[in-house]
Amino acid sequence: PAPAHPPPPPIPEGQEDVAYQWLEYDVSKVGVHAAKSVLARQRVGGKVTLADMKASFSTGVDNTGNVCLWPAEEVMLHYLLEHSAELEGKHICELGAGVGLAGLALGVAVKAKSLLLTDGNEACVANLSTAVEGNRMAPAGLAASEMAARLLVWSEKLSSLDVPRAGTFDLVIAADCLFFKDFHKALVHTLVTLLADSGRALLFAPLRGDTLELFCKAAKGKLDIKREERYDEAVWTAHQAALQAGIDGAAAVAGAVARGEGAED
Repeated sequence: PAPAHPPPPPIPEGQEDVAYQWLEYDVSKVGVHAAKSVLARQRVGGKVTLADMKASFSTGVDNTGNVCLWPAEEVMLHYLLEHSAELEGKHICELGAGVGLAGLALGVAVKAKSLLLTDGNEACVANLSTAVEGNRMAPAGLAASEMAARLLVWSEKLSSLDVPRAGTFDLVIAADCLFFKDFHKALVHTLVTLLADSGRALLFAPLRGDTLELFCKAAKGKLDIKREERYDEAVWTAHQAALQAGIDGAAAVAGAVARGEGAED
């Protein structure tokens, strides 16, 4: 990615000592998106402040989305753009977006009906909102008809009244969101609440201990689950090369989750 320089946004209260940098990602070589780029905004050095820690202790929501852009998000972006024709005219929501690269890129490159980028961390949501506006004001603008960012904390008490268009999303996406086991049941309920009857979720997760297995166990009976590791030849080839080079955490497994009752594959 190359540095980009949109106008500096207002600094949220309590984050005055946090430095952000704009990055411009070229996505023109992925799928059929000629001359397209997306702007993302992330903290310099992954700095976490005292205000971040206080907010985390008070809300129970972690700060991982403030730290960096995680590799699973880049893998998810590649996969979605390779299959972008299937996303035209859809209502799409990203959970635990963090930096939100994948959701932002869909907003720039795909003619979706709506895109909602969400996170449970208020600082992440403020940054996402700034990034959405940065892409909206860029020369190419947005391809999506609607795009916004909002706070969404996963909860087993979440109702369809809590989120705009809940129960109508054609696709919900998330990258590396299965690490915290205590949130699995809340995530399952959130997915069920957000998805349309014919909707599906794409969850991209590195193999971190038994977290994927435990999530699938929590979702059994509530969602139809299909797990797939070799879902894209380019990703698989890069993964194998990383394993041979001894790079840890190279794998990202896509768990395709559909609504409804059913067996686990």
